Amino acid sequence: RFGVNEVVAGRSAEWISSTALACVAPVSVSGPGIVGVEVSVNDGADFTADGKQFLYEVGATVEALRPSTGVNGESGQVVTVLGRHFEQTGELSCRFGMSGHVRGLYMTSTMVACSAPASGAGTVAVTVTFN
Repeated sequence: RFGVNEVVAGRSAEWISSTALACVAPVSVSGPGIVGVEVSVNDGADFTADGKQFLYEVGATVEALRPSTGVNGESGQVVTVLGRHFEQTGELSCRFGMSGHVRGLYMTSTMVACSAPASGAGTVAVTVTFN
């Protein structure tokens, strides 16, 4: 359970071992902030009370790319990603489409630079992540 009411079950929670559990955090209905995380092994009748916490952060939003086009098949073209809520972390990265994952260079909370991987002709979605 994330917070008071956001219960994860079924395919979103997986028993790994007697000391490990994998969960997919649900979308926060209350926005960014810290929530308690507790576990139930009896279908929600009882939950742990260990006080473990999970932090929901504001997600990065990509608003524009400069330049917004590149040369077909050429890698290393620097793309400046403009948006909001970028964070300076050791795992900052940009994803070009489904497979082009590259390290990002933090410039400001609204600007990240990335070297685009080589790609064929066509349009790809660009996203920024911190983890």
